[in-house]
Amino acid sequence: MSEFKSLLQKVRGKDWQAPLGVLALDPGETTGWALFEYGLLVDAGQTNKHKEVVTAVTELQMLFRMTNPSFVVIEDYRVYAHKAKSHSWEALHTPKLIGAIQALCAVRGAADILQMASSKQFVTNDKLRMWKMYYKGKPHANDAIRHGCYYLLFNKGIGKIGSTI
Repeated sequence: MSEFKSLLQKVRGKDWQAPLGVLALDPGETTGWALFEYGLLVDAGQTNKHKEVVTAVTELQMLFRMTNPSFVVIEDYRVYAHKAKSHSWEALHTPKLIGAIQALCAVRGAADILQMASSKQFVTNDKLRMWKMYYKGKPHANDAIRHGCYYLLFNKGIGKIGSTI
C-alpha cells in the first residue's frame, strides 16, 4: 500500500471510501492536472501554455473526456488587497478559465469544488517525493497533485454515503 493511501486511512478511518474519479486542476495559462482514482494518483500533467481561454478549454474538454471525473477540484482565484493595483485593466485569464471549467463540470455532471491556493501549502515537494507523486519539471502538475491530496485528506463531504462533494 502506498504511503499516501496509508495516510488517507489514518486520517479518514478504515471504513472511509475514496471517490472513483477526482480530477484536480491548477488553472492558469498553463493548467496543471492530476487524476486520482480511489485515492491513488493515476496520472498528472500540465497543458500547453494558452493565452486564449477558448484554446485552453478545448484542451481541457479532451482531458475531461479521457478522465471522466465525478469530482473536479479547482484552485480558486482571489484578488488580494496587495495585488489589487496590479490587476487593474488586466484580462484576468484565470478567473475566466475557472468559470469555463465550472461550465464543463455542469455539462458533464461532475461536482466542482473550489479550493483556496493556500490549501496546497500542506503538501510540500518533500511529501510529494515521499509519496512518489512528484513530477520533475512540471510545477503546475505538482500543484494540481497538491490540491487533489489536500481535498482527499481534509474535505469533509467526501467518502460519506450519499455525499455529492
